[in-house]
Amino acid sequence: PTLARPDLTAPPINLDAATGPIHLLAHEGEPEGQTEFSDQHGWANDWFVNVDDTGATWPVTTHQDRTYTATIHFNNTNEVNRTLTLGTDTGATESVAAVPFPGEQLPVADRVKRKEVYPRTWSTATLEGFVVPAGATELRITTDGPGGVSVKEVTLLPTAR
Repeated sequence: PTLARPDLTAPPINLDAATGPIHLLAHEGEPEGQTEFSDQHGWANDWFVNVDDTGATWPVTTHQDRTYTATIHFNNTNEVNRTLTLGTDTGATESVAAVPFPGEQLPVADRVKRKEVYPRTWSTATLEGFVVPAGATELRITTDGPGGVSVKEVTLLPTAR
């Protein structure tokens, strides 16, 4: 995908600084491969669509091994389960089934059509015991095939310090 300002990149998310849930929102990540934002620019509240085996990434930093319960907020418009994989650049990966769940646009009381995306319903899939090793600099979300899967957010809840 083409970024409007490729010279501007988000700083890494410091996993060591968080004492509660860490929300990795799609608009704070980078789509790769065939994955793209639902809206062209990836504005606030946007999500990744067409998540594939290349997926999308978030820059992170951590100096200690961290263990989380990871919750992935997704839609799956396929008629069969798909596999969502959350991984790090250090090789740690965990996978979970994404059941069919197309989601629906939520009604809003806007009087003027929005320029950004409209809110939707999302299903969730949970990975217990997802470990982010010390030195990891990237988290990646992927699927096992092309098209049909969207990802809004990955929430990391620390389970051990």
